[in-house]
Amino acid sequence: MTRHSDSLLLVWKVSDFEARNLSASLIEPQHLFLGLLKSVDLNLRVISDLLEIDSQKLAEVARDLADVRTTFEKCQIDTTRVRRKLRQIESEHSHKEISNKKLRRSSESREIFRIAEALVRDGRVKPIHLLSIISETRIPSVLNVFNYYQKSVSALRNESTFIALAEINCSNKNQNANFYEIINLLIACAWTIEWSRSVVQGNIRWCFKITKNGISHIVNADYIEDAMIELSKHVVANI
Repeated sequence: MTRHSDSLLLVWKVSDFEARNLSASLIEPQHLFLGLLKSVDLNLRVISDLLEIDSQKLAEVARDLADVRTTFEKCQIDTTRVRRKLRQIESEHSHKEISNKKLRRSSESREIFRIAEALVRDGRVKPIHLLSIISETRIPSVLNVFNYYQKSVSALRNESTFIALAEINCSNKNQNANFYEIINLLIACAWTIEWSRSVVQGNIRWCFKITKNGISHIVNADYIEDAMIELSKHVVANI
């Protein structure tokens, strides 16, 4: 059974706070992103009493958030600046009234959680899994912020997905190795790669598209390793 980690529950609480401060009626995907941006900058020891978790769990939360922080750093994303800019954009559509009630997730946010839960299956959903899904969701205000700072959403999606896949405790450990290997091969051979995920009957359905010199190949698969095999055939055939 899929469970939410303590670190994800923290991000959820922070997202709720961000949404209420922006006078939102629901927790939208952009508020989840704000929650991720803010959570990595929190002093966990200071708020440990509020979280009501022991030192062992606190260390686990810190490790989970470190994956998110590493992703932002690799993409050269200044969490404070991006967070403030995103709040500014979102506040332009708010009513300037802070709500005290606990908010529910919007249908879009619930879908993000659903895909993250399908991704980890029987494991625990962590913030990095949420970031991986959010980064491929075209959220207008987030895209505006990234364009403003000339940052790549694709880079964030790629980095977060690499780490998210490595975090999944699956029985087939070669799955992640194959993923890294083929991605590096694609980059070395000057292919561009795009992917998306959807949930079909509770399972992740992957769609990969690779393009070079105006020629594209699309692969749909239920498992990453199957997609990697098909992609490698296209790459080898065009070397």
